[in-house]
Formats: sequence, C-alpha cells, structure tokens
Amino acid sequence: MAERQRFTKAFKVETIRLWKSSGRPAAAVARELGLRRNHLYKWQTELEAHGETNDLKLFYPVDPKQLPRELDGVVWPPKS
Repeated sequence: MAERQRFTKAFKVETIRLWKSSGRPAAAVARELGLRRNHLYKWQTELEAHGETNDLKLFYPVDPKQLPRELDGVVWPPKS
C-alpha cells in the first residue's frame, strides 16, 4: 500500500492562496498540483476554523519566489 502523503502548513496555505487568487475551480487547481479537490476544501475549512485566514491573504497574488519547495516546478498559470 502506498504511504500516506503529508503536507506542511506552509504548503497548505500557499495552495489555498494560489487557488483563491487564480479565480479557477478547485478541481482544476488540484489536478495541476497532483491533489484531490477535497484537499483544497478541507484545508480551507481547517485554516478558517483555527483563525488562520490572516495567513492566507486570499485575494492577493502569490509571488512564485515565496512558494515552498513542494511547489517547485509548478507552472502557474498553466500554459494552454
């Protein structure tokens, strides 16, 4: 059986920020990052429940230089 993936808080925050700032559907963003759509919704709910939405800065674009290493190599926005 495959080992369960674990994600850092920084990865979760940056992923949610990327999703919200893109204006794209969760399914499209998750697919491009190799995640399931429900990860994004779950992480968003968890971060809001813990009062960590200030960390998200949801409506501000992400500077790719500030992304954690887990997102190295991800091209955003995707080339069509």
